[in-house]
Amino acid sequence: GTPGLVLNLLPLTDLVGLVCAFEAIRLAGSGFHQTVGGASIPISCVLNVLITGKVFSTGQLIGISIVVLGLAVKAKTLLDSDAEFPAAATTYVLVSCVGYALRGIAMEYLSDAGVDG
Repeated sequence: GTPGLVLNLLPLTDLVGLVCAFEAIRLAGSGFHQTVGGASIPISCVLNVLITGKVFSTGQLIGISIVVLGLAVKAKTLLDSDAEFPAAATTYVLVSCVGYALRGIAMEYLSDAGVDG
């Protein structure tokens, strides 16, 4: 059934997240990965709404908005610098965020379904 499928997808989401995170670190360094990796929060929220129909409280939405605002400030700093923008590393970080977000959604689903591994 569905819990079995979701349980079997967990290693794939972990693998995607880890491989992409390590490649981003290799390309642009761990500081860059940590900065852009903050996008995992809004990405996770959007995927949660799209996949599970989750509704966030006003307080949660305010918190998410603050994270997005901080990411926008960091992005502006990166774009305004003289250094070449690490587009490939950014892509890897964002894909790793999606992998980790899907893992979190799967774990929450399995927990709610009473599956304990």
